[in-house]
Amino acid sequence: DAPTLSGFVVDESGAPIEGAKVWCWPSSSGSGAGATSAADGAFTVFLPQDEPYTLECKREGFEPIGVGDRSRT
Repeated sequence: DAPTLSGFVVDESGAPIEGAKVWCWPSSSGSGAGATSAADGAFTVFLPQDEPYTLECKREGFEPIGVGDRSRT
């Protein structure tokens, strides 16, 4: 079975953010995988490889997290 990463995208007050693009990049090489958060902020990314990943999350109107920063896995 392929590994998955699941979670919720929320704002500073804990309110869910719908439509956020969550992308995971493998630490070695590869195209990565992504998902878009649902109305309750939930997302699940099906990772193609079993290794550490970096995470990016962005949505218009919010400050992006992890975009261009692959220093933390």
